Amino acid sequence: MINKEIIIIIIIFIIFILFSNNVKENYENNKEVVVITCNFGNYDLNDNDIRKLNNYNLFDWVYFSDNKIEDKGYLNINDNLFPDSINILNNDKDRMKSKFYKFQSINFNFIKDYKYIIWMDASIIIENNNFVNDIVSIIKNNLDIDIFLFEHYKRNSILEEYLECKDYDKYKNQNLKKQIEFYYSKGLDDNKLFESGFLIYKNNDKIINMMNDWWKETINYGYQCQISLPYVLYTNKINFKLLNEDNFVKGNLNGSIWINKLFGRVKITHNSTKYK
Repeated sequence: MINKEIIIIIIIFIIFILFSNNVKENYENNKEVVVITCNFGNYDLNDNDIRKLNNYNLFDWVYFSDNKIEDKGYLNINDNLFPDSINILNNDKDRMKSKFYKFQSINFNFIKDYKYIIWMDASIIIENNNFVNDIVSIIKNNLDIDIFLFEHYKRNSILEEYLECKDYDKYKNQNLKKQIEFYYSKGLDDNKLFESGFLIYKNNDKIINMMNDWWKETINYGYQCQISLPYVLYTNKINFKLLNEDNFVKGNLNGSIWINKLFGRVKITHNSTKYK
C-alpha cells in the first residue's frame, strides 16, 4: 500500500506544475533575490509599502494571499495551492496554509531560478529604507552561508519555547511535548532558539531538503515552527549564520515594536486576536 505521505508529496508536485503554468505571463524572473510573504484569513495588516525602500526593485517581491491586496509593490498571487488532503490542526486552515507557502514555495517552478529567497512574515513593517542594500551586503560578504537568521529575542531553547507556548489556544491538541522528546532522542543539542519570521537562504538542494523536512515536521507535530527549526537545521547539516553576528541586534520586543537594526523599528501588525 502506498504511504499516505508519498501520496501527499505527489499531489503537491502535480499542483506545483499546474500552478507554474498559470503564473502571470508577464512575470519575468531576471533577478537573483525574491522576497516571499503571505497572508491568509486577513491575519495580518498589509501595511508594508516596499516601494519606499532604496533600490527595492533589485528584488522581486511576492505576496501570496486569499484576497486581492492593495498595490504596494508586490506581485500579488491569489492562487490557492494548499492541498485539501492535509490534516487541518485545530481547524485552523489559514495558519496551515501560511506554513505551506513558507516551507514549500521553494519548490514552485517560477521560484527555482532565484539564487536567494527571503521569507518575511506579513506582520513585519520595514522602517529601514536601506534594507535592500543591507541584505545585498550580507549576502556578498557571506557566500558560503546557506541560511541567515536571528536568534530568538528572549528565549534560548526549544524547551523554553515549549513551556511558554504549550497553553496557547492556537497550539492546543498539538504534540509539542512529544515533538521535543523526539528531537532530544535524535541527539539535538538544545542550546539555541531562532526567530522564524525572517529568513535569508540559498536556493540550493540542501535548503530544499530542509524546507521539505520542515513541512513534514509541521504535518507530523504542528505549526509551532520555531520548535522544529533547530531540528531541521541540525539534521540537514545546514551552514547557518546569525544575523546578530553582523551587528544586527538580537532584538527587543517592546509591546508591538521589535527593535532591530536591520529593519529599523519593526512594527508587528497582527490584525487578529488569534495571536495567542
